[in-house]
Parts: sequence; structure tokens; C-alpha cells
Amino acid sequence: MVFVTLIYFLIPLAIVISLIGFFTYKLVQAQVEKTKRREEKKKMKQQKKEPSVPAKKKK
Repeated sequence: MVFVTLIYFLIPLAIVISLIGFFTYKLVQAQVEKTKRREEKKKMKQQKKEPSVPAKKKK
């Protein structure tokens, strides 16, 4: 009887822990992607600001 009660407690606990882990993973992944996009955008903006040096033409 104790074994059945223990199973009824552990299965929902495992599901809740799995869901918390999944959503935490997705949240961290979204933050990393957002940071990466922000850095790329900053880099593109910096490249636009810097005057490009024209390449020398061959004679």
C-alpha cells in the first residue's frame, strides 16, 4: 500500500520537475539567442559607422 502511494507521489513530482527543467532550458536558450542577435546588430551598426576603405585598382 505504501508503494502505491509513493508511486502516486513520485510520478507527478517527476512530471513537474521535467516541465520546470524544460521551460528553464527554453528561457535560457531564448536569452542566449537574444544576446547573440543584439551583438550581431551592434556589430553591423559599427561596420556601417566605420568608413570603408576602397580597394586599390590594378593598373
